[in-house]
Amino acid sequence: MLLWADGATRPAYSLWHHGASQLGTGERAWLQTINFVLGGLLPRRRAWLRRT
Repeated sequence: MLLWADGATRPAYSLWHHGASQLGTGERAWLQTINFVLGGLLPRRRAWLRRT
């Protein structure tokens, strides 16, 4: 979701033509970093909750 929101607000960025990791450049790179970190942590948390 964050990928689409950030990509939609960047001038000259198109998800069809540019990779998602390209959002990790520039002054708003921290948004994509958070997106990647949460994308890795949330499934692990869900798996951990299922086990307990």
